[in-house]
Amino acid sequence: MRPYRPPQFADGTLVPGLLQRLESELCVGVTLRKYISADADESWTLLVDGDRVADLDRVRNEEGRSVYSVTGEEFERLVTDAAGR
Repeated sequence: MRPYRPPQFADGTLVPGLLQRLESELCVGVTLRKYISADADESWTLLVDGDRVADLDRVRNEEGRSVYSVTGEEFERLVTDAAGR
């Protein structure tokens, strides 16, 4: 079994650290939720305080790490805009 490798954004920024920082600084809840349709297509949705903000693509790299299709900076901008700051 592979060791745990936290998910990251396209630029290598680790997801857990950025999520925690944004939630703390902006006083919001940030969620990345997976949806699977009836025909088994899957997508990921960014939610801020339960409101849908964006749909994101996600792939697994050679290391087995999940990689989201946006950079950490782009993700931060999406969350900050949704939080109204």
